[in-house]
Amino acid sequence: MRPRPPFWEGERSRPIGRFLGHLPAAIGASILGVTLLVCLVAGGEPPGLQGQNLEMRFLAPSFGHPLGTDELGRDVVGRILQGGRVSLVVGLVGALAGTLLGIAVGATAALGGSLLDSLLMRLTDAFLALPLLPLLIVLSAVDPAARLDRFLTAHGLVTAGPVGDSSLANILLLVALFGWMHTARVVRATCLSLAGTEFVLAARVLGASAFRVVTRHILPNATAPILVAMTLGVGRVILYESALSFLGLGIQPPVASWGNMLAGAQEALWRAPWLAISPGAMILLTVLAVNFVGDGLQEACDPGGRPG
Repeated sequence: MRPRPPFWEGERSRPIGRFLGHLPAAIGASILGVTLLVCLVAGGEPPGLQGQNLEMRFLAPSFGHPLGTDELGRDVVGRILQGGRVSLVVGLVGALAGTLLGIAVGATAALGGSLLDSLLMRLTDAFLALPLLPLLIVLSAVDPAARLDRFLTAHGLVTAGPVGDSSLANILLLVALFGWMHTARVVRATCLSLAGTEFVLAARVLGASAFRVVTRHILPNATAPILVAMTLGVGRVILYESALSFLGLGIQPPVASWGNMLAGAQEALWRAPWLAISPGAMILLTVLAVNFVGDGLQEACDPGGRPG
């Protein structure tokens, strides 16, 4: 009797089976799962995060402090955990916001007529042509979140007072405003390809509104490419946040992020190299894992799109 193949080989014809059979994607998903579990689900304040002990400055990695201590005697493991929470939340929320904006732009372009389609696609091309990282650096220095809050408060649109540290809001606002273009193109292409199908034409004949056609008939069929675009966007957002925080324009201390931990490690790079290695390794592993998962999702959802 022929032995039964492993479940992922027996399901190769299904998306989940193809994803699990994609070794880099499976490894990336495992790394992401562990990272999310440890950073986001770990309860309470990480040990040694806020406690400062100058007598324990720059301790090398040991059993008591597996990743050593920083310039204020704080445990680096605790800082990595808090930095992971911040960086991962920025990546996930920023990519989700950019994806939602891209869905709105792409669907509007596809179903809003040729003139609106041309205008929105030229706008998309213009945004794609911009040097994104230098633009984010300039706009971060302007502090758009605080300016927006003051504008809304002055015109009576919100009742809250001015924001305090707006660095997190700045990054989320900027990555959402400049992270929608790829999703918009994917959604537009999907909408145009499905606009002439029988089930969409039938829905229109029955009097369904354009909004209902998009949300109930077109977008469910575009879930796979949108999910792939969003997954790859998470890695880009984490890199942008890390770069801005490294330059002092992102998340501000004492709140930890992997980017500002790298910035803080510059002055003690030769004395305590572990301060730079730990956050740098986490950024590298997380972004690689996200890209592996995105590649696996793309291959699982479109097996004919790649050779082999």
